[in-house]
Amino acid sequence: METIDPPHATPQATEFMRVYAHALRWTVGLFTHWHWVPPETASCWHFFCHPSAREVRAVLLYLERVHWWGIVARDPDSAVKAFAKRSREIPIRFVEGDRAHVEALEQSESLLPCGARREPSLVLRRRPAKEVGPLPAGFREARKGDIPAILAYHRQNPGWAAVPSWSDIAYQIEKGVYFVQGSRGSVHALARVTPGGGFRCISDVYTFAPFRRQGHAHTLMRGVLSRSDRAGEDACLCVEATNQPALALYQGLGFSRWDERLVLIWNKQR
Repeated sequence: METIDPPHATPQATEFMRVYAHALRWTVGLFTHWHWVPPETASCWHFFCHPSAREVRAVLLYLERVHWWGIVARDPDSAVKAFAKRSREIPIRFVEGDRAHVEALEQSESLLPCGARREPSLVLRRRPAKEVGPLPAGFREARKGDIPAILAYHRQNPGWAAVPSWSDIAYQIEKGVYFVQGSRGSVHALARVTPGGGFRCISDVYTFAPFRRQGHAHTLMRGVLSRSDRAGEDACLCVEATNQPALALYQGLGFSRWDERLVLIWNKQR
């Protein structure tokens, strides 16, 4: 395995990442052009490529603080061969990638520990509408006064990453990636939208408990999609495969299935 120091990768690895940029967006969470990598994000990751016949067929990504592995490959066989080359001394707690590739790892003897929890998800995509709708009432970019609400969301939904700090969220608000739906200074729902590479990648769509079942998520998404339509860019997002209410919401807004993902999670570090 060869270590890649992004964004100054080997030419073969750079070309591989360009071709598979859509998979890298979901795996790394950068959601943008490969050549634009925020230094504070890139420094968290370790990148490894597995060259074969003078070409890169797979890239492994490792996030040390949570023992998280991501796999981006040309095909399931390349995924298995690349993962088999990884150092057995580096722990595993999460493995994520294209569903077929991760399932190939599961079926290969001795590559992964036993007892993983499986979390399948779908990547949905929506083409820009020809007619751009108006921004709905109450929809706007987040302001610094919304930081307490955004922090509350992350504390209630910590996921596998560290809860961002006040300054982290303030920085992202300055970059214009958070949007809210609400009234009279109250945040009812929020979303994070990161543009790049011809996409508006949507994440962290959330409605606070007192405001659920009142249509705020639908209104929020209409605002987000109006902005992506104005930019002429596709919108995409990732949702749990079993979350039927969310799937119904997004499909009703014009999203369709684009990709299948799978995350394996071990409760104890291995």
